[in-house]
Amino acid sequence: MAKEYKDLVVGLDIGTAKVMAVVAEVLPSGDLRLAGLGVASSHGLKRGVVVNIDATVQAIQQALKEAEMMADCKIGRVYTGITGSHIRGQNSTGMVIVRDKEVSAIDVTRVVETAKAINIPNDQRLLLVEPQEFIIDGHEVKEPIGMSGGRLEVKVHIVTGAQSAAENIIKCVRRCGLEVEHLALNPSAAAAAVLTQDEKDLGVAVVDIGAGTTDVAIYTDGSIRHTAVIPIAGDLITSDIAMALRTPTKDAEEIKVDFGVAKQLLADPNEQVEVPGLGDRAPRMLSRQALAGVIEPRVEEIFSLVHQVIRESGYEELLSSGV
Repeated sequence: MAKEYKDLVVGLDIGTAKVMAVVAEVLPSGDLRLAGLGVASSHGLKRGVVVNIDATVQAIQQALKEAEMMADCKIGRVYTGITGSHIRGQNSTGMVIVRDKEVSAIDVTRVVETAKAINIPNDQRLLLVEPQEFIIDGHEVKEPIGMSGGRLEVKVHIVTGAQSAAENIIKCVRRCGLEVEHLALNPSAAAAAVLTQDEKDLGVAVVDIGAGTTDVAIYTDGSIRHTAVIPIAGDLITSDIAMALRTPTKDAEEIKVDFGVAKQLLADPNEQVEVPGLGDRAPRMLSRQALAGVIEPRVEEIFSLVHQVIRESGYEELLSSGV
């Protein structure tokens, strides 16, 4: 018999390298208590986008089964995310006349609707609309409801993504007998998980390096200002190791995780790593410093691209909380 929970939420992270299902109980205080966790290797995505539905479904099912067993519950609905090089972010503005000279919740809804009324191609889907600040009669405010004024404006950050990419994620989840409660933008979800409000207020960039993509979200004055997805991440580091050391990709991934160091100067030149050979070739020994020499150039490239994103966003000088 399944355990009784008053309120459960389930997060499903469908990544390029792994699928993770997390079951949490919502406590009366609003805090979350971990109830279940499931992880499965993923082989159905490339750079954050589904390329094999059957393989993705299989990974989701395995992760969910583990999470359900640990939590002793039956999962029916999940929150999941989306990323990929198809993601596009932009800022927009909207304006309405306040009908009763006092801003109401309806006025706020109206002005946000005008801001998001941008030209979105048919093959794109709206993923995020987040207000940055409101302006009443020329004065910026954070919370406009109840304030007097005749003209209400809003600045928002809008993110769109490929309709097909979103539909394929939802299709995979539904084939597992589940419904998607909400499709979140991965960079925004990562920021919500790790950033404090003070960091968002002072200015910060969150960088999430996954297997297939590197996601970037920039916050200043408490609001999201810029998002970007870089199609270079951990899988390319694994590929570099496999090619340079002539070892199977699976072994290259294990070597990266267990012994990888991003800078040669931080690696012990006397420490040795066993590198399996291809086919029936014998394994050989390699210094950890030499391994770092393979990893370092790709890591430098990733962070160079991150720096380029931050610089081109125009917010580089406003990130007091760093990266």
